[in-house]
Amino acid sequence: MKLKPYIEFFGSLVDASIELDLLKEYILHMDQSLQQAKTTCANSVQAMSPSLQAIATDKAELLAEQFPKLLHAGFLISVIIFLEQQLASFSQSLERVENLGLSIKDLSGSFIERFRKYCEHIAKLPFLVSNENWEDLRGVLEIRNCLVHNNGLLDGFNRANTVQAFIKRHGTPKIENGFLCANTETSQKVLDIVEIFVESIYKTALYKYPDKNKPRGAAMLRKRK
Repeated sequence: MKLKPYIEFFGSLVDASIELDLLKEYILHMDQSLQQAKTTCANSVQAMSPSLQAIATDKAELLAEQFPKLLHAGFLISVIIFLEQQLASFSQSLERVENLGLSIKDLSGSFIERFRKYCEHIAKLPFLVSNENWEDLRGVLEIRNCLVHNNGLLDGFNRANTVQAFIKRHGTPKIENGFLCANTETSQKVLDIVEIFVESIYKTALYKYPDKNKPRGAAMLRKRK
């Protein structure tokens, strides 16, 4: 059964909102768990024999410094995967609704560039997305690419300028010895940027394809702000 455009896009927005809320909860519980583990480990050092205290101290240092960086880097990658899935699903919905006969896969460029070309030039959907949000999204993508393809090292990364521009605007992620170091602030900032973007594209779709009997899409989006 073919859904009406409003219902299809609104349903996808609801699903995306639930996933975004789960990602927010994940950051909170991840940080709480790390803090509890670090505290437990530090408190247990005094009760151990001298031969084991050094091992416990090393573990406490890992929980305080290395583990958070690894977990937040993994979180950033998960957020980009979520974003890719949203853009792919949104494009497929546009293809069905408009009977375009052309897939986003037929275009060239990064997935963000292809998505923008597909929606603005193929589907003729003018986005309610600011230039700042587009730039932030490119920064988020290149932070992910640097972490995945260059082990977080900025030196030698071909889009280092995009990452550095993002850091200048937002003050995160930190750079230590030339490497990107993700933390709670980075994860929250990236998730905020992705949330603004995802809600903006669905808001655009609901404006173009309103519910003729009950045009409440934009109003419901405003309630989430």
